[in-house]
Amino acid sequence: MRVFRAPVIAGLVAACAVLTPASAFAAPGAGLPETTCTYEQVEAAARAEFPRLAARLDADPELRDKARAFFALSPQERQQRAREFLDSHPQARAKFEERRGTPRAQEFRDRWSVVLTDTCHRY
Repeated sequence: MRVFRAPVIAGLVAACAVLTPASAFAAPGAGLPETTCTYEQVEAAARAEFPRLAARLDADPELRDKARAFFALSPQERQQRAREFLDSHPQARAKFEERRGTPRAQEFRDRWSVVLTDTCHRY
């Protein structure tokens, strides 16, 4: 399994925020940037649903701190931060646009983003 660096994951999360309509805020399956869950809830859901993701957070304190800071923002602030990230990183935007329709991207949305946001309120 490849280890993703914090900027790559931040870019994926940011890109997900830009492409999710504002009407999806707090709706089931809305995505991680739009969730109203706290970082602690997302982390607990990750531990229960995706132990490998939780292990990755445990192994990388910098990534964990960035994720904690990201989820400390309101959903609207996260979307704004995501837009700013993609506006200032056109190569990341192009790469995301190129890959967003792939089976791997769909798997990410189905397995990670949707499951975590649909379950995080239980924790």
